[in-house]
Amino acid sequence: MIFLLNFFILTAMAEMETPSPVIRVLESVEVPAESVIYLKDVATFEGFAPEYKTQVGNIPVADNATEFAKMTSKDLMSHVRPRLKSLEQDCECKITLSLPRSLQNHTLQGDFTLDKVTEKIMQALKSQCAECEYSMEPLRISQGQVPTSYTSWELESAVKNLRGPSVVSVYFDQKAMYPLVLQTRVLVKKPVLRLVKNLSQGTVLDSSHVQAAMADMTYENKRVAQTTDIQNQELGRNLPQGQIVFIEDLREQNLVRYGQPLSVEMAHGSFHIRLSGVAQKNGRMGDRILVRVSKTKKDILAEVVGEGRVRVQR
Repeated sequence: MIFLLNFFILTAMAEMETPSPVIRVLESVEVPAESVIYLKDVATFEGFAPEYKTQVGNIPVADNATEFAKMTSKDLMSHVRPRLKSLEQDCECKITLSLPRSLQNHTLQGDFTLDKVTEKIMQALKSQCAECEYSMEPLRISQGQVPTSYTSWELESAVKNLRGPSVVSVYFDQKAMYPLVLQTRVLVKKPVLRLVKNLSQGTVLDSSHVQAAMADMTYENKRVAQTTDIQNQELGRNLPQGQIVFIEDLREQNLVRYGQPLSVEMAHGSFHIRLSGVAQKNGRMGDRILVRVSKTKKDILAEVVGEGRVRVQR
């Protein structure tokens, strides 16, 4: 009898000490640009059994990064909460969904002021790019008026993506008709890499070729290259000194160049021999290029498998 009593007490204590499952949506994340965004891409999970953690992580949140960037707390809850309810029934638990301020700061209580709008817009912008520097011209009302009485007011979710001349709509008590329309101008500076000298197409980049700087990127939509992006890359075109390096300016480094002496591996089953040859074309990893075998003076097609190395598989 005492043994059973102790067993039930220990079991109850263990259940009390088991933490409730928590999903924490992150303040700032890098998500795939074009593919579907899942909860595992934007959140961390605490207190989940492995089988439930996988199930929760695979809940779709948005179709792509652009759609996710425009989401509010209401949008995310409508995507996630119905799936969590069925899971709560399976695990007999209550799952907490913790949202960051960047998703919650669009609906506000209390008095409306242009200063509060400016503060909330700046918070939303910084949640998208913590290392960026933003500035806003003073907001002005271009259309509508503030109601004499209201309970809450809400900013449109697109404030996260404001750039240049911008229009912001404010809705009072969630009424979609006749919003208050505000105008401003938003400028953004981002960290970039600038070339320290003129460089020609095909130059293999390293840290000595670039200098970190902040640049006005308000009207620039191209993706800026960072230090990690230029590793093992070369320029795809000529660029002048001071030019910002963009991802589209880069290409994978040529491991073989025209006229370069090569090691040619001939493989046939378990039989391997090595010959010397000369590249007849530039080539990157995996490219198939013409190689002139030094001994026979004949051209063969070979695959680039490393720096100065090609292989012929028969």
